[in-house]
Amino acid sequence: MGSVMRILLISFVAMALACSSDDTGSGDAAGVAIDANPSEVSTIISVGGDFSGNGVLTVVQLPSMRVTVNAVVGVAGGDPVLRALGDKLVVLDRFGGDTVTVLNRDLQLVGQASTGPGSNPQDAAIVGDSLFVVLYGTSKVIRFNLLDLSAGVQAEVDLSRLDSDGNANCASIFAVGQKLFVTCQLLKPDFSARGPGVITVVDVASESIETTIELQAANPVSFLKQDPGGDLLVSTVLSPLGFDPQAKGSGCVERIETSPPRVLPCELTNRELGGYANEIAAGAGSVYFVKSIAFGLASLHELKDGVLQELKLPGLGDDLAGVAVCPNGALVVSDNTVGARGLRVYSGDDLSGGELLDVGWPTVAFPTNGTICW
Repeated sequence: MGSVMRILLISFVAMALACSSDDTGSGDAAGVAIDANPSEVSTIISVGGDFSGNGVLTVVQLPSMRVTVNAVVGVAGGDPVLRALGDKLVVLDRFGGDTVTVLNRDLQLVGQASTGPGSNPQDAAIVGDSLFVVLYGTSKVIRFNLLDLSAGVQAEVDLSRLDSDGNANCASIFAVGQKLFVTCQLLKPDFSARGPGVITVVDVASESIETTIELQAANPVSFLKQDPGGDLLVSTVLSPLGFDPQAKGSGCVERIETSPPRVLPCELTNRELGGYANEIAAGAGSVYFVKSIAFGLASLHELKDGVLQELKLPGLGDDLAGVAVCPNGALVVSDNTVGARGLRVYSGDDLSGGELLDVGWPTVAFPTNGTICW
């Protein structure tokens, strides 16, 4: 859904880091039941923005279900997304915000930096003390020093040569060892696809393109995710604005082997899914997809042991924005359904639960890639 978001003009409001007392749950001061089994304790982080500069970062503690709305002020702008990278949380404010913010696991500020006017940062990866950010607006990967984000951009890798118009439309990045895997959509100025999308592999040591591999289909739109076996998954769809019924199922969930880099047969075609995977989450034995068929219409699906099924879980609406898997196996679903917007948490073998948690998203937010659990 990033392409829709990119055409919305938003402004960024930088604010000082502070803690809010807007607490909508109950529990002890730490937000975790005192007698909780450590293996059941997880923290959900969720962001949402209003596309005009105002966003929230909300924390949900498991198993207590304590919700703290706007737990960290000033890090979520108008169009925020999240990446959990090791013990760091990276918040990117995209088109119009053009900032990256890094927090520690305890949500203390590591630093915040500008990615440059019109840069439209999309995704981030960390290797050692380096933070790499892929920019949709300028077709670059830029590097920051995590130990001093205030020092600004330290280096950049220009990806513009990947497309004849100089704009490679690069949308996601994932680090595997000393390699950065970057998806590029290769779109025309009208956002129609020139042909198949690509993944370019950047060598961290030389900060240069090592190789580029062509995907099987056009327009990689989702975040790159890694399955337990080490392969990367990304969703492709012909239409940049969503699933195109006229395309008759073009695109798929692509599977990429990382050593050596090569594209494997599709994990799942859009025809099989009946839409496209707007967001992907890989668990220990399952891969979960939020399937979109049109703007405002999306459902949850699971692929397990080669069998695809729709998960019709208690309370779920018909407009889902995202899915995340907690370390204890709990499933977190971002439900964007009008009148029932918030997070739902399901746990156990029977995926019970699903009580709606109001996490304070602005009314017009579409929080895809906005929820993690660690």
